[in-house]
Amino acid sequence: MRNSLFWLLPSSLLFACSPAQNPEPPVAEQDFLPSVSYQCESGNMVDAAYATAQKASIRYQQKIHPLQLRQSASGAKYQGQQLTWWTKGSGPGSEAMLMDTKGQTLERCKEVSMVVHPVAAQVVGEFVIPKAVGSFDGRRLELNLFKYDPRLADKAADLVDSLMIEDFAHVQEFVTRQNFVLGQNIKLAPEQGYYLTLFVLDGQRRTHMGECQHSPNNLCKVLTQGQPLQIEILVTPVDKRGEPE
Repeated sequence: MRNSLFWLLPSSLLFACSPAQNPEPPVAEQDFLPSVSYQCESGNMVDAAYATAQKASIRYQQKIHPLQLRQSASGAKYQGQQLTWWTKGSGPGSEAMLMDTKGQTLERCKEVSMVVHPVAAQVVGEFVIPKAVGSFDGRRLELNLFKYDPRLADKAADLVDSLMIEDFAHVQEFVTRQNFVLGQNIKLAPEQGYYLTLFVLDGQRRTHMGECQHSPNNLCKVLTQGQPLQIEILVTPVDKRGEPE
């Protein structure tokens, strides 16, 4: 699950990518809240924190490296001043590779666990638009995390965190993926319930919506009441299921 957005593009476009021009500021140890751990073939561990849709940081050999998302042909590629971190897939067993500035491989790793900050309402995941879904562009994607009191049926849920992507696009015959982290700076209320919604909009009209794979056809509950901290969301057109209320 990475906080990243990429499309599988022709290789001729990949050469347009360039190293980070604006180095990310250093991350203090007390501000580093890893969400995923990786075990490398060498025996080393890499802890990763995916702070936003564009930024991440990793702890490797007791040093924290701030990174920024870069376009890649597959997976999620994060680049910093000294290291490049490239992940493919999400969940236990998914692969990752650590490289130096010359592109030499330093570590080959596999995800082994989530390390969710115990006091944060942090949910990590990935949403996927299958290649069979028709092409579109110029849309807005909204991913929202809500909190509600399960004891009060007549009280509306509160929005606690959100991710919005303008000019969002998808190309048919290619898979679109984005990894995300929500709620990492929000204090968890264990007695409350939490759920996610995902919609793609054309103006005010919902054209696509997300469905959590752990609760298909139901509200995407997360975090508390035995619900998962790590999720996958499948995004499909609403006209396949009818326009949501």
